[in-house]
Amino acid sequence: GRVVGRKGFVVDKVEDLTRGELVGNVLQGLYDDPTLGVPRLVIVPTQPDDPDLYTDWLSHLRGSHVEVRVPQRGDKRENMERALTNAGEELGRGMAENSAQTQLLEGVSDTFGLETPPWRTEVYDNSHIQGAHAVGAFIVAGPDGFAGHVQAD
Repeated sequence: GRVVGRKGFVVDKVEDLTRGELVGNVLQGLYDDPTLGVPRLVIVPTQPDDPDLYTDWLSHLRGSHVEVRVPQRGDKRENMERALTNAGEELGRGMAENSAQTQLLEGVSDTFGLETPPWRTEVYDNSHIQGAHAVGAFIVAGPDGFAGHVQAD
């Protein structure tokens, strides 16, 4: 009954999918991550197409039976609706951030006279304290924002 973690991702071209296909894609995207444990009960808003396939796959990943269920009422239904609301809000935030990122990249393009906005930006920094304790680092950003960093001592 409580959120113990979050993992979000965007499914592309959803207009070409049935609701069942979309639920199946989300299950695959979520549980393909081997670090994420599979619970005994997975609640979904709609059964995926070929629900037995997903039940068998998730049970195999878990090592014991997993049930994929559409809750009709009660706490499980409320939790699922809350998750749907959270997902909608997260999508809205992501779209706003993406829009802001696009505007920033267009500004960089205008400032430096580039024909198109950059698709990848890398920033490097090498630092030291009076010639000792050297540290090098770099960060990478792309159209979706911050993409990663590396630091070497």
